Amino acid sequence: MCETRAIAIFNADKGQDSIELTQRLVKSTTFSKVLLLNNNQQVAETINNRKALLVVHFPQNFSAQLAQGKSTPVQLILDGRNSNSAQIAANTVSHVIKIINNN
Repeated sequence: MCETRAIAIFNADKGQDSIELTQRLVKSTTFSKVLLLNNNQQVAETINNRKALLVVHFPQNFSAQLAQGKSTPVQLILDGRNSNSAQIAANTVSHVIKIINNN
């Protein structure tokens, strides 16, 4: 059974911008739990074992790209077995990212 309102974050970047986004997601009252992952294997295990509704993946060059004024993707990996809840969680993550982009 999927952890209710839990998300996971795999931050391959560790730069200022990805850390700030991670902190905002951790502080969000929308999510009951935020798991911090260390590698791609944990990403697959987290989704496959229903430990989170979705995984947010910041690529290695995320903060550097933003510092150069370039856009950079954030990957959201949703658990399709609980698609409605995962989509709601994804919308919340997208909203937090938009707030950061507008600052």
